[in-house]
Amino acid sequence: MWGRVVPELAALNLLKESDLGVLTSFCVAWDQLMQAVTAYREQGFIATNARSRRVTVHPAVAAARAATRDVLVLARELGCTPSAEANLAAVLAAAGDPDDDEFNPFAPDR
Repeated sequence: MWGRVVPELAALNLLKESDLGVLTSFCVAWDQLMQAVTAYREQGFIATNARSRRVTVHPAVAAARAATRDVLVLARELGCTPSAEANLAAVLAAAGDPDDDEFNPFAPDR
């Protein structure tokens, strides 16, 4: 995940050193999600307790749900969700392009 997210954020100039903790947590949560999904795909969604023989949902399902919540929260923090991207686009549009002199009364050609 690191190799996918870092280049995209860097290309958009959205990556700062202070984001390292959030980015690391995002990648760890993503890895936990992938491990949990792999576990219940390989072992089945349903698990049987060895002692009680009770049938339950595989523990990896709960781990996947928790990791999914973490991934979504951290992705929002990094601006990696559609809604976060839309909000960022609106902020950037409101700020304007510093190189756009169309509405600048102090531009040299005015």
